[in-house]
Amino acid sequence: MTYHRTEYNGTINHSGCRNTLLYEAIIEACFSLAIPPHRVAKFVALECAAAPAAFLGRSHAVAAPARLLPAMAAGSCRVGDGLLTLCLTEGESFTPSMLLSAWQSGAEIKWLHLLKNSDTSLIFGKHLEMGRCGLQSDRLVAVLKTVFCRRGFSYVELEEGSHCDVAITKDPRPQAALYVPSAECGIAGADSTALDKINDEYRLRAQQS
Repeated sequence: MTYHRTEYNGTINHSGCRNTLLYEAIIEACFSLAIPPHRVAKFVALECAAAPAAFLGRSHAVAAPARLLPAMAAGSCRVGDGLLTLCLTEGESFTPSMLLSAWQSGAEIKWLHLLKNSDTSLIFGKHLEMGRCGLQSDRLVAVLKTVFCRRGFSYVELEEGSHCDVAITKDPRPQAALYVPSAECGIAGADSTALDKINDEYRLRAQQS
């Protein structure tokens, strides 16, 4: 089935929201990958009250405190039969312990975290990071397409600017295989050695946060 780009729009006008660049990039990435607009579950913990309805209006949307998102998103991924599961957070509402919880779940969660000016990056440990990308980068859509097509848990930090250090996959998985009803969205199975290493790092950071 072919979808029109307008079917990926939100149900309200988000032109006045400071996250407009991100919303538009998500819409474009989903459209270009032919991900059915109703096959997306988005969990939002942003200050923008309009966020849940500002993009992908036909998707399943939940606005909740950041501390609840890891468990909610993991549950959605397990029972959602192949839904693209997105989490959007910003600022200091998201902590290292929450990131560890989401990563440990082994679920196919795609986590996008918006940094504010004084925020400290949560990226560390070679087993987890994808990188950081500026909201004004001309590679932002390509980055999101790579994130959406990558197996397992993905975490990317977004901030003001035009830089981008995320490695981009040139040819993602075939569009027909993306987010259709299947058993694909289950536990990804984190490597136990990597898990042990990153657990030690995150426990330390969580205690300090």
